[in-house]
Amino acid sequence: MLERKNIKFKSLLIILVLLFISTFSFAIFNHHDVTFAQEKEVYLGGQPIGLNINSDGLIVIDFKPIITASGNLCPAKDCGLQVGDMIIKTNDKVVKTPVDLQNAISNADNTVKLVAKRAENEIELLASPVFDPLAGARKLGLIVKNDISGIGTLTYVDNNGNYCSLGHKICDPNLNNQALYQCGKIYNANVIGVYKGSKDEAGALKGTFDKNASEIGSTIRNCEFGVYGIIPNKNALKLDKKVKIGSKIDVKPGKAYIYTTIEGSQPKRYQIEIVKAYNQDKPDIKSMVIRVTDKQLLEASGGIVQGMSGSPIIQDDKLIGAVTHVFLNDSTIGYGVYIDWLF
Repeated sequence: MLERKNIKFKSLLIILVLLFISTFSFAIFNHHDVTFAQEKEVYLGGQPIGLNINSDGLIVIDFKPIITASGNLCPAKDCGLQVGDMIIKTNDKVVKTPVDLQNAISNADNTVKLVAKRAENEIELLASPVFDPLAGARKLGLIVKNDISGIGTLTYVDNNGNYCSLGHKICDPNLNNQALYQCGKIYNANVIGVYKGSKDEAGALKGTFDKNASEIGSTIRNCEFGVYGIIPNKNALKLDKKVKIGSKIDVKPGKAYIYTTIEGSQPKRYQIEIVKAYNQDKPDIKSMVIRVTDKQLLEASGGIVQGMSGSPIIQDDKLIGAVTHVFLNDSTIGYGVYIDWLF
């Protein structure tokens, strides 16, 4: 009887020891993870950048009927092309520029074979060019482009020169085609003014950049959470302020700041309020609701405007996220994304 009790006691003791070791180890590893996240530092953004991102082919933007003696004709539309398609080949030759396309049309016989990418699929179409008397050349009757440009805001740059910007995808208006624009270049930009936001209409930063100037970095990814790439030389943007990385578990309602640029090329700090922080277990670009409270920013821009997307959000001296969207019915309020989803 005594021997059974000793066995039970020893078994219970072993279980308790194992539970203690397990719990203690879990606490150590969790503490290590949190400490690592808090210790990581990046260079703080807020600067405006000019982006010029290329596509792998020619994006169909619109159709332009050709005026002929037989009436208005549009071979591109008639053959089945759609706005948003990307033409990648003509007569089995890769096309990258509008000149490539026009040369293929001029050198073709009666028809031109087009290979286009639509969503994830490739399609083959046959189009019959017609002579455009106004242009003096054969045409298909379409408008194409092979790049997209704009002004955005830098969020951070890490010690290896990897950067994140914008806080959301960049694509053609009304076209969900960000996957077509990936690789390109970024440039120094300058903000020359602000269009104030009004009810039901977002304001915008007025900025300029020179695509003929030397680029300061490259783009390698354009996705739902922003534009990513590499800036080899941090001095190209005067990156000198480092900040610790926070986490969504650190975010709380209350006072915070954004770093953004509404004049020139160097960011300033403006006070905001985090109205609500959502409990998210998967990535989402609408992680928190923020309100601009800074009088200087309100007077200059009316709140959040287009071009500010990507502006870093700081709370308790930690980078916790970036601005993503503005409320159209109230430009003082917008959304931010947690920094967790931007790495």
